[in-house]
Amino acid sequence: PFHHELAQAPEPPSYILFHCETASAQGGATPIIHSEEVANFFEATYPDFASKVADLGVRYIRVMPEVTDPSSAQGRSWKETYNVATREEAEAAMRRQGTEFEWLSNGDCRTMTAILPALRVDSRTGKCVFFNSMIAAFIGWNDSRNVGEKAVVLGDG
Repeated sequence: PFHHELAQAPEPPSYILFHCETASAQGGATPIIHSEEVANFFEATYPDFASKVADLGVRYIRVMPEVTDPSSAQGRSWKETYNVATREEAEAAMRRQGTEFEWLSNGDCRTMTAILPALRVDSRTGKCVFFNSMIAAFIGWNDSRNVGEKAVVLGDG
């Protein structure tokens, strides 16, 4: 689903690169969409909701497993996500980000990000861009630990 890379991180990358080692025999395309156009569409089509999103921001909620689950697109462990070996190191990284966390009895970690802007101003152009993972989270963050419809909330909730 449509998303921005690491939009759920407080400091997302300024640039991303695409690389293909072996071309797909069929399909394999990575569509790219202009975020300014999406912001314009969002604000024109859903002005009340766009205003709420702009005013309140969004928070992302997910449960990260203790051990990476390769069967899920959301299955990256908290150890890999934060590049740590211990809970204490993970907690320090999450605190630096402003991420709230809860350790579950099975070793998984439930997280809620700090409030992040979903509509941002591009510092290079001064224009509003739709920069978030709201759609991807809502429709795609589903696995045995996560429910997409509960994976993204407005900043006040």
